[in-house]
Amino acid sequence: MNKNILIISENKELGEFLEFQLLLKNYKPSFVSNKEQIKNLLLANKQFFCAIYDIDSIHEEHEPFVDFLISNHIATIVTSKEFNDDLKDRIEIKDIVDFIIYLNDDDRYLIINSIERIYSNRSKKALIVDDSSVSRKIINKYLKNLLFTVVETDNGNDALKMIVQNGNYDIVFVDYNMPGMNGLDLVKEIRKIYKKDDLTLIAITSRDTQNIVSKFLKYGADDFIAKPFSKDEFNIRINRALELVDLLKEVKQYVKIVNEHIIVSKTDTRGMITYASRAFCAISGYDIDELIGKPHNIVRHPDMPKETFKDMWETIKSEKMWVGEVKNLRKDGTSYWVVATVFPDYDINNNLIGYVSIRQDINDKKHIEYLNHKLQDIVKEEVQKRLEQYDLLLRQSKLAAMGEMINAIIHQWRQPITSISMIMQNLEEFADESENLKDDIAEASDKVLKQVSFMNQTIDDFKNFFSPNKYKKHFNVKKAINSMVSLLDFQIKKADIKVDIIDDTFDNCIVFGYENEFKQVVLNLINNAKDAIISKNIEDGKISIHISKDYNDNTINISFCDNGGGIKDDILEKIFEQNFTTKGEKGTGIGLYLTKTIIEHSFEGTINAQNKNDGACFNIKLKNNE
Repeated sequence: MNKNILIISENKELGEFLEFQLLLKNYKPSFVSNKEQIKNLLLANKQFFCAIYDIDSIHEEHEPFVDFLISNHIATIVTSKEFNDDLKDRIEIKDIVDFIIYLNDDDRYLIINSIERIYSNRSKKALIVDDSSVSRKIINKYLKNLLFTVVETDNGNDALKMIVQNGNYDIVFVDYNMPGMNGLDLVKEIRKIYKKDDLTLIAITSRDTQNIVSKFLKYGADDFIAKPFSKDEFNIRINRALELVDLLKEVKQYVKIVNEHIIVSKTDTRGMITYASRAFCAISGYDIDELIGKPHNIVRHPDMPKETFKDMWETIKSEKMWVGEVKNLRKDGTSYWVVATVFPDYDINNNLIGYVSIRQDINDKKHIEYLNHKLQDIVKEEVQKRLEQYDLLLRQSKLAAMGEMINAIIHQWRQPITSISMIMQNLEEFADESENLKDDIAEASDKVLKQVSFMNQTIDDFKNFFSPNKYKKHFNVKKAINSMVSLLDFQIKKADIKVDIIDDTFDNCIVFGYENEFKQVVLNLINNAKDAIISKNIEDGKISIHISKDYNDNTINISFCDNGGGIKDDILEKIFEQNFTTKGEKGTGIGLYLTKTIIEHSFEGTINAQNKNDGACFNIKLKNNE
């Protein structure tokens, strides 16, 4: 389809921003600043499906200019950086797509979103079912302005036949009062055929028929619009309904990906299986019906020490995460190895309802360990040389995922995985429930996608940690810290800990470096402070993060202080050493080592620790790059 977009603005900053953003999305924008340039483009037979007209830029009468664009069959989005109700009213009565007011930089993305939506609408088909020709005419006009293909009918019986026979409608508008089949019955019949992610239904009602609205929604309508309605209200409701359908499809796709590609199982508090992904079924050899309701030890291998599972149950029953290598038994009697991460599963009221296990297949690693053990006494010099070469290749290709990186990833994944576990349990049932849960689905999906994005970024960052071609950028320290505090919000609140962020720089805390690596430093320090407070049973736990600027040496200083009892003097100098931990078997000994490495190598900064008052303080000094 034609992806040419005309940008008309004398505001160079706005025009270049829109041009750049549209190029990123593979559109073909043309940025011009006056009407003469536009005429030249059109005379050159340049075809545009959409135009963005900034009315704050062109110094002439706006209505004729908008008419000129519309007369050339160009879908027109009018923009302005100021409120002008009179001008807005005069412009909106024309056949434009939208009138967008951008009061700040973020609002400019509304323009991009509007273009994305109408581009998508070009492939969508709408059906209007209403016995009022006036109502059909208005809705038809609004939909065509949004670039829908539109079909009309005046009764429910014909509409149902059209939907059944054609089956290619994306959105249907249904009036209540119609000859033959009324709107409610039509909605019920349509929902027998199409689910909410297959077809969007919008009820057309009157302002005084609230009881009819509730019935429409109960029977499966996605939204309603009451007569008389404005173009703004119509556009907002249609766009919102379509966006929710898109979101529902994304959630279902995410659930499908998890089900097919991640080895996941869930049990109740007694260890009886309540859910198993297809990936779990594939690796274990069992059908889903053979697993549901069975004890999870159905896949336990007899070679595994009982002490391992005793430790696991003690850990997860205390509502903590357990991680370990486990040898499992397939249905056919063969074995397979996994790294299992098991953690508590909570309902929406934070009641423990069971446990979730996520596994990583490590059969290749275990097979190599077995071969090395068997061959170490009999291998000859040449074989040993080849084995060393193979081990080197293996280290380059897999060790990051199977060995060294497991410690780092587990350390970074603990909080995001806990958050995901609390969201995952309702995604599948959300997907098929009524529209009243759409806000919950949207919120849950947004949280899941944020957590998964962070987990994926963790892998990428550590995988490329020593690569010379990492991308540096300027970023705001306070915003980076706030984003991590937000991600850890549930765990912090659950521990009844208060986090204070004090910024003496008045948001003038810009540094140059790898933002995600700095976020992981923040994650490590907050987690350590939280763990210290919890382990010491401190009431009124506090974590204070203080950002200041040293104008003498132009540095940003960040301190992370807690009231968790501090660090013993005899180990204070050792805490940044690799594999050193104060948490016993529960610690990895890698968090503070990586923290120091990131600060010193990636930011050329410094970090130190000290005891202060009733807790520990970690002080970071970074170069300020305003």
